[in-house]
Amino acid sequence: MARALSIRSVSALLLIAAAGAFAAAIQAPAGTQIEIRLQTKVSSKSAKPKDPVEAAVIAPVVVGGQFVIPAGATIRGTVQKATASTKPD
Repeated sequence: MARALSIRSVSALLLIAAAGAFAAAIQAPAGTQIEIRLQTKVSSKSAKPKDPVEAAVIAPVVVGGQFVIPAGATIRGTVQKATASTKPD
């Protein structure tokens, strides 16, 4: 007869599985280009440091034949520096 797993046992198994998946994660090398589409309006006239910015990945990032970042992933960050444009256009 099969023995039922307790909630604690199931939680522990899920944590172990998640840790294993995290350890096997592939990282994109520094300098990898990521194609994004800004979801937040950003203007050199009004942007200030620490303003939140959000973008969506529009093309998957593949490293060594494996997907590292899927299309549709959300990227969140902040404005580091804002300088007003010197050209009128």
